[in-house]
Amino acid sequence: MNKKMKIFSVFIILILSFLYGCDLITGNSEGELITQKTVIANNVEFSLSIEKNIYSFTDSLRIEFIVKNIDSVTKIFNFNNIQQLGFDLTDNSGNINLGYPWIVAPALSRLTLEPNKLKEYLITVSFKNFNGNYIGSGKYTLSVYLLNGNSPKVSLIIKVI
Repeated sequence: MNKKMKIFSVFIILILSFLYGCDLITGNSEGELITQKTVIANNVEFSLSIEKNIYSFTDSLRIEFIVKNIDSVTKIFNFNNIQQLGFDLTDNSGNINLGYPWIVAPALSRLTLEPNKLKEYLITVSFKNFNGNYIGSGKYTLSVYLLNGNSPKVSLIIKVI
């Protein structure tokens, strides 16, 4: 190997080591520090925001979900009940540990968004499961969506310790 090739190899190794070391220091090797995510479908932005990614089981999970019409035409979303927003907190085995809505009120509802208008949904929940017990510690996927298939699921990773 010539001298230039050795220097280039050492440089590449240093860069890769630096990048790997940054992931170890920040704990961000799996996108764990992401607290906001936006998905666009049918010219509508669906944005999920949370305050942090690591929670104590006694904390409250505050969810903000914003639906914004970025189209030039009005968007109408129809729902089979008065509740329009849903979420699932799923563990690594695919089990749903928390979910919303719990009780469905039998009344039709509609969300109408004019161009460039938005609707903000806010939910605050504890980390207690359907039986009233705290969920176990671990890594979970939080998926938030409009009910009746009116949006894609927007997901973030959180940890409960």
